[in-house]
Amino acid sequence: MNTWITVKKVSAQVDAIIGTPPANIPGYVKPSDAGARIAAFLDLTFIVAAIIATFFAIKGGFDFVMSSGEPPKIKAAQSTIQYAIIGLVVCACGFIIIRIVASTLGYNSSALDLPF
Repeated sequence: MNTWITVKKVSAQVDAIIGTPPANIPGYVKPSDAGARIAAFLDLTFIVAAIIATFFAIKGGFDFVMSSGEPPKIKAAQSTIQYAIIGLVVCACGFIIIRIVASTLGYNSSALDLPF
């Protein structure tokens, strides 16, 4: 007997005994939706990280302006701006990679309806 047919028969018997849960239960996530939810969560995480990196870039710029020409403060402000820009680049690359992988796997990862 074909193994696939046996698995389908057992699956049908289990569904007949237990029943399949309805999709309208609050908090119920179908296995096919789990990947899309993970991708959407990662999208949102990268967006929050980009907002934080932007905040640090602005803070570094403010510190640079307020340094009054003192070399240690200038150096600290420059490193803050540098690391914030590196963080923005990492966030952008991670966001793009997640979107490419999610679309390749067939998940709609756009929880926020972004234009790309």
